[in-house]
Amino acid sequence: MSLSLSPPRALGVASAAIFGLLVFADIAATAERPVTYRPHNINDPEILALLKPGQIVVSEQGSAMSFLFTMSADEYQPFVHAGIVAIEHGRPYVYESRGKAWVIRENPLEAVKGRINRMSLATYAEAQKYMEIHDLPEGIDGELVAKYARRQHELGTPFDPFFDDRDREALYCTEFIAAALEAGGARDLPKARYRSNPSFRKVFDWLDIHAQSMYLAGSFISPDSHVVSFSNGVTARTIRVHFALNRELHRRFTSDQKLGNVFVWKNGNLRLRPELRAFRRAGEELFEDRVKDPPTQAEADTAIQELALRMFGPITDSSSVARADLQPGR
Repeated sequence: MSLSLSPPRALGVASAAIFGLLVFADIAATAERPVTYRPHNINDPEILALLKPGQIVVSEQGSAMSFLFTMSADEYQPFVHAGIVAIEHGRPYVYESRGKAWVIRENPLEAVKGRINRMSLATYAEAQKYMEIHDLPEGIDGELVAKYARRQHELGTPFDPFFDDRDREALYCTEFIAAALEAGGARDLPKARYRSNPSFRKVFDWLDIHAQSMYLAGSFISPDSHVVSFSNGVTARTIRVHFALNRELHRRFTSDQKLGNVFVWKNGNLRLRPELRAFRRAGEELFEDRVKDPPTQAEADTAIQELALRMFGPITDSSSVARADLQPGR
């Protein structure tokens, strides 16, 4: 993915950096399950007792690049990156597929290299703002899922920067999860279609991404499968508001929108446009008095939709989510 308002070389830099990045999700804790732990708690016996081979870890770093990737899918999903939990010598590890651009070329995806990585769960968590661990769906063998992940790491299976899941010779991040789940007995895993938005389609054609759909991390999990969450200084309130902000901007990216209405490329970094950064700041100020009694996800979603209506007006195919007039009541 890249930006329609930037020159091709800058578009390439932006595109190459997005892979493996993610988006916030709702905490789906129950009375019996832990809500949020700091990463340094991961090796506590209480936490270790919850972990099993083959569980799915989904995580969020909260960057503009990750949001760009999220915007590419037709349906909104709170997470786009995932890994597989394995228990080895009594300790939890995570296997993931991730790519990184080392040299910028005319088509930046040709410069993206990566493979299946293995790291301790604690190391993985330290790099995330927020992450959740989920049980596998019923009927999937977690030992076989973890065995597949371990084998792909041993084989050095490369990362697939073109998101082509017609074969398993190279695996993009969530294709790796799908393949591991299939090794454990899963069948007919759902995929999300890419947007038909012309701005995205132009970028995909330039990048030689010909796939029409992809696996999203959010399709592998459900509220009922939630086991435990970890955070680096974020609260239930901020997570739910962030989720609501992303969902509303995704909803407002209608068929006539251009990527340049949402993102700018400045000083080597991808950022949201100033108007949308103001929208985020206004949203983050909501519910500040409810730290101990955070809003439900439904409350956050409703409040953010009302805020967007005041700042940007109603959604129409001819409206821009980045309208300059952000005065309340407009």
